[in-house]
Amino acid sequence: LEVEKLEQKLDQQPKVVKSPIDGIVTAVNVRKGSIANSLEPAITISDVNNLQVRVEVGEYYISKLKEGQRVEIRGEAFKDSCYDGRVKSISPIAKQVVSGQKSETVVELIVDVLDEDEELKPGYSAEVKIITEVKDDALLIPYEAIVQDSNNRDVVYIIRNNRAYKRE
Repeated sequence: LEVEKLEQKLDQQPKVVKSPIDGIVTAVNVRKGSIANSLEPAITISDVNNLQVRVEVGEYYISKLKEGQRVEIRGEAFKDSCYDGRVKSISPIAKQVVSGQKSETVVELIVDVLDEDEELKPGYSAEVKIITEVKDDALLIPYEAIVQDSNNRDVVYIIRNNRAYKRE
């Protein structure tokens, strides 16, 4: 009887849920007549005006990354476009991720998308390239020009006065 009274009282309550932020409802995880899972949000609201990318980076690379670094963002859904971003935050903890038989330690980064447009949608997958270093006076050569010498050192050949010289 007590449950029935509570259900009747609940039915008389207004069916309005208010969000503390503006956005678009992108997921509803609670259905009428079902029990809510306390481990997931009841409703997900996405702020489509301030998109971010969550990136998992292997522990091997994390020492080269810091907040504020420039990021290039590309994806299958927007193949012809490249968007600028910045590393907003780096998680203070690492976690284990299992994929099939392989386990890897990763750290999560949050990247702010700086020049978004209507082509980007919440939930898209993306590929990011984090710019860790920029050298102004660097010589750029094709990868195919690099060979290994007899001591397994990476070398290139330069031409001077019609002669080829080996350089590391």
